[in-house]
Amino acid sequence: MSAAHRIGIVVVDDHEIAREGIRSRIEVEPDLTVLAELPSADDLIQVCEKHHPQLVLMDIDMPGADPFTMIADLRRLFPEIRVVMLSAYVRDGYMDAAVQSGAWGYISKNDPFDVILKGVRKVLAGDLAFPPEILERFEFSGGNLRRRATEATTPISTLTPRELEVMRLIAKGLSTKEIAGVLHRSPKTIDAHRTSLMKKLDIDDRVELTRYAIREGIVEP
Repeated sequence: MSAAHRIGIVVVDDHEIAREGIRSRIEVEPDLTVLAELPSADDLIQVCEKHHPQLVLMDIDMPGADPFTMIADLRRLFPEIRVVMLSAYVRDGYMDAAVQSGAWGYISKNDPFDVILKGVRKVLAGDLAFPPEILERFEFSGGNLRRRATEATTPISTLTPRELEVMRLIAKGLSTKEIAGVLHRSPKTIDAHRTSLMKKLDIDDRVELTRYAIREGIVEP
């Protein structure tokens, strides 16, 4: 199969060895090809505009643009592109955030590449590639995952995707102005999101919020 007829994938990971390893394994597949590799999500929008991939394989914990925010942006700008998250951290907080951001899958980097490839192919076929315990808590409808009505509500489950993004960035140490820049919103809007999420979580300050985010697996310590 010629490169022009292969399914295009963009790989985003801050570790060069990881990117090279993923590329080498994908390129063995006769119907898949890596269109571009990036060390962060900073230029992902521009790369997708140029190469029009069908799928993005993206690490969760990288410097630069917040990966979860980037998923939401891709969903808005390129709804046909499907994103699969790769992470060494298999935590409910990360997986819930990936679901709410609009990812199609979440796969552990520690899995054999055959498992990763199987997940990629599931997503390309229109299915989801999340661990069973995550899928049990959500229902798939219209290309989106929604928390089941019967699923018990927890404080963190009441947060909107945007509030989750703001909480994650606060916990990473970003200021209101910096968060506004990352999310392309005004500082006033970010303040409103912060006030809302802290009220929902019954948290009074940034230090306590950061501890909560680490405890829930939303960010790494």
